[in-house]
Amino acid sequence: MKYPTAVVAKDAPPRTKPPIYPEPFASRMAGRVKRTLGDLFGLSNFGVNLVQLPPKAVSALRHAHSRQETEPRHVRGIQGCQRKWSQTRE
Repeated sequence: MKYPTAVVAKDAPPRTKPPIYPEPFASRMAGRVKRTLGDLFGLSNFGVNLVQLPPKAVSALRHAHSRQETEPRHVRGIQGCQRKWSQTRE
């Protein structure tokens, strides 16, 4: 398969697979548009995604990985990040 050399991230096709979150989580994710950029380039060791969110939506639910890490980057808009789990433990 031939992969592109470059793409404009916002012009990449959005993911068509619907999320599998049950309520009440599905409504928190409503309106999220995810573009799986890593798939366009055939990446298999890590993922690269562009996620666009409407106001008050969340990009992902709290989760953990055993073999990978998540490194979010905030690009534009008002950032309302929650504190890390280790900072909220009592």
